[in-house]
Amino acid sequence: MTKIQSFFEKLWKIYTEKTPQAEKIKQHFLAKGEKVINDHVAFRTFAGDKIGISSLEPFFLQEGFQISRGYEFEEKKLIARSYQHSDPEIPKIFLSELLTTKFSSDFQNIVGELCKQVRPESLDSIDVFLKGCLWNKPSYEQYKILQKESEYGSWLAVNGFCANHFTLSANHLDQFDLLLVNEEVKSLGYKLNSVGGEVKGSKEVLLEQSSTMAHQQKYTFNDGKKEDVSTCFYEFIQRYPDKDGKLYQGFRTSNADKIFESTNLS
Repeated sequence: MTKIQSFFEKLWKIYTEKTPQAEKIKQHFLAKGEKVINDHVAFRTFAGDKIGISSLEPFFLQEGFQISRGYEFEEKKLIARSYQHSDPEIPKIFLSELLTTKFSSDFQNIVGELCKQVRPESLDSIDVFLKGCLWNKPSYEQYKILQKESEYGSWLAVNGFCANHFTLSANHLDQFDLLLVNEEVKSLGYKLNSVGGEVKGSKEVLLEQSSTMAHQQKYTFNDGKKEDVSTCFYEFIQRYPDKDGKLYQGFRTSNADKIFESTNLS
């Protein structure tokens, strides 16, 4: 097993501990004789010199990934980049960051306190994405201040560096397209993200996506208050061939904008 394969194996283990629905859905399709292939994994971070995209992406580049393209989400105050590995069997990466300077001073102060706690030695390799929070837990009051302005920001404060989602590729299934995948997932009792419809995108834009709503777990804040917070979700994707007959390998901001809301609590 290569280093990058080992990384994704460890990442899946941590992810499914936070998101047990993903393992159950995967096993459901395996039991039907399907091959479950992961299309991409997404991570979130805060903008800034210490842990922004420009500081974290070298870890991917060192492992054989190349930058595919950049994306901007003006309403959510986010930017993102996607990365593709030289080995097509390795999942793509979608890394986004929250532009914290576009938020209130209270918001920026809380995020600044969290980021100040990140120790340089924690940022030593791609394994940073296996480490979860590199800061102390926020208080419930801090969490609610972040949540009021950005669900993304409050999610990141309590989840830290982990796989925000893995993505099942419908293109690799024999018996199911994306619509049938959705029906199977709902039959297992899982709620789908319905923002903008259960299926985001279309064949015309060469990409269709759907996702579960994030798993929720009880979280103890540093002031002792215990509340449910969102962890992670499982995404499903179907790619279509372009005019040259090659499957489209990029992402669509109009799709991703709605997929982000899979971790929303409110």
